[in-house]
Amino acid sequence: MHSKIIDPARHGSKVYDNRSTAAFAVTYLGHEQGDKLRFFNQEREAVTAEEVIQALDHNIKGLRKEEEKFHCLVLSPSQEELRHIGNEEAKLKQFTQAVMENYARNFQRKKLTEKDLLWFACIHHERTYSHRELQQMQAEEKEGLQPGDKKPGLQTHIHVLVSRRDRSMRHTLNPRGQKKTFPIKTWQMANGKTFQQLFDYHREVTASRLKAGPSWTEPDRIRHDKRIGQKVDQLNNWLPLPLQLSQERIREIGRQTEYSKSFFLNLYRLEKGARQGKLPENPYCYLESSHKKEQSHSKARSLSLEMAGVLRKLSAAFQGKDGYTEDLTPRKKRNKEIDPSYEL
Repeated sequence: MHSKIIDPARHGSKVYDNRSTAAFAVTYLGHEQGDKLRFFNQEREAVTAEEVIQALDHNIKGLRKEEEKFHCLVLSPSQEELRHIGNEEAKLKQFTQAVMENYARNFQRKKLTEKDLLWFACIHHERTYSHRELQQMQAEEKEGLQPGDKKPGLQTHIHVLVSRRDRSMRHTLNPRGQKKTFPIKTWQMANGKTFQQLFDYHREVTASRLKAGPSWTEPDRIRHDKRIGQKVDQLNNWLPLPLQLSQERIREIGRQTEYSKSFFLNLYRLEKGARQGKLPENPYCYLESSHKKEQSHSKARSLSLEMAGVLRKLSAAFQGKDGYTEDLTPRKKRNKEIDPSYEL
């Protein structure tokens, strides 16, 4: 289960423009169904596009002209999850309402429920390849594909437009603000667990799965395995026979990491290192741990701050009568040990 909050600056400032009217976003969401597009929320089915625009555009009391007026959410069940529920719209609508309850409760400083929110959602069944996606694919993968071509397999997903003000227009709700106000990973994890509980779906919900998005299908596996085989062959060309790597073992690592971008990036780095004669001592461990780097960096930052705290205590203990620190690192360097603006 992949849940995200659209950032207009990154995902399309024109189609997801949320600082004026909701008409741009609603029009864009109608590209699949046209005039037949209907929205739903906790109260109604078959809400028209005009009604959605009017409701969102009038729920802005207390917001300045240049402020965001609403937010766009995208809920993308994996193909495995969609198969589990038979791709039934009724179940997807039930899940969406539960997700919006999670959304309301995730605002830490406000006691809200889903009934306090003004939101509208629609279900799309197709996804298409973008020009950027095709640019990032290998030549053999994108052969014959054009921007706008439909992606294979189950691609059902839900778009939600939710007002930045609650229904009473007394509270401003910004999910892209401070993490302590709306911890997005907590919301994403809650959505994955909600799907499991609603539909008796058993699969571990982890942060890495939240980032991975929809899981791969059998055609995806064949395509990825072919790509891995080619990469390993290229890598082995630079290695003596005793050090050459097993294609099957690396394919298994790829499956374990759900063919993540970090896996393929590190496979490329291995090949580059082999060309330069700089191969890690254990290439398999290097690939297996690639998706854990973020946790490692976070732990390193935590240790750095812990060490900084120890140094401050030592500094206080060694302060002389005149109020300065005796024989520790020069003051101009100590002042740079911790950047108070650094955000964990």
